[in-house]
Amino acid sequence: MSDAETEGTADFGTDLVRVQIKMNRSFTNFTSDLKRHYLSDLAIAAGCTPETFLNGIFIRGCVKHEFEVPRAIAQRLAKLFELAEKSTPEDANSEIESELEKAALKQFMEFVSQHFISDVKIYKTITVRVTDNAPRKVAIFVHGWRGTGDSFGRTPEWIQALTGWRTGVFSYPTGLWGNSPSISLVANSLDNWIRANFESSTIAIIGHSMGGVAVRKMLTEQVICDDPLDVRLAVMCASPHTGALASLMRKIPTLDSAQLRELDQDSTFLFDLNKYWNWWINKKMVGQVTTKSIIAQEDGVVSLNSAMGLDPSPLVVLGADHRSVVKPSSDKDLAVQRLANWINAI
Repeated sequence: MSDAETEGTADFGTDLVRVQIKMNRSFTNFTSDLKRHYLSDLAIAAGCTPETFLNGIFIRGCVKHEFEVPRAIAQRLAKLFELAEKSTPEDANSEIESELEKAALKQFMEFVSQHFISDVKIYKTITVRVTDNAPRKVAIFVHGWRGTGDSFGRTPEWIQALTGWRTGVFSYPTGLWGNSPSISLVANSLDNWIRANFESSTIAIIGHSMGGVAVRKMLTEQVICDDPLDVRLAVMCASPHTGALASLMRKIPTLDSAQLRELDQDSTFLFDLNKYWNWWINKKMVGQVTTKSIIAQEDGVVSLNSAMGLDPSPLVVLGADHRSVVKPSSDKDLAVQRLANWINAI
């Protein structure tokens, strides 16, 4: 066996930075299950998907993981590790204003402890081939709780044909148990993913159900960014502005999901998010970002009032349920046509 084991490779149309993570653990005892667990936790802590880690190798001895990621993610990992080395979480948090970043730091410190991380180093910058120019206009779809990249069916394809905008679907871990990161971390991952793949693009973003909550969380954080994303349209489809699924966790006492806890109608997460969302809408982003709500008339998951949010004239799709409202059978569907019209008006 060689001194390094190689993972799969992929192309990214951007500058990549090589990162090395050192673990105080034996390579011999670093089983396949431990490796999968580590990579999954690394993706959550870094705010990206596992597919973002390119050309990775695991080196023998004290395990070292070397891989390539877009520069923004590499810099983020280095900064989080620097903060994680502070004497206490309180000391580290004192340097961060954003609640989203505080949540990310807490997650990263847990990752460092669980996987015996002793060093994170950025040691080489490379340039990879650019397969095509970065798109200037992108419509991004974000699925909901227990959703997948297929949650929108052919809608992204139809929107691209109707508008000429490139489309992409952001996917993240979600479910009843296990690997189900908080909505704050999903929002952070979404921000990183957009910056890594669609830097300097004009953006329309469409969030379904819990995905819409993550979109709102990400947008409220843009006001404290040095380089906020250029989002022009945000559409929440059957998204629970005031909570949903609250009864599910109460009916199943053993159910433990950060995402469900935050979707509870009485959660402090939603209370704080709606407070900042109202401020963001009324004070900061008027005239800059158009916000829309789409409601499914037969929605059995999110109430009509909760899905309406602050949109005074939401689009109500008659006969649609919680899933079909974003996965229609035809490009003639009302939601597809109106969404295309909103994007074309940007």
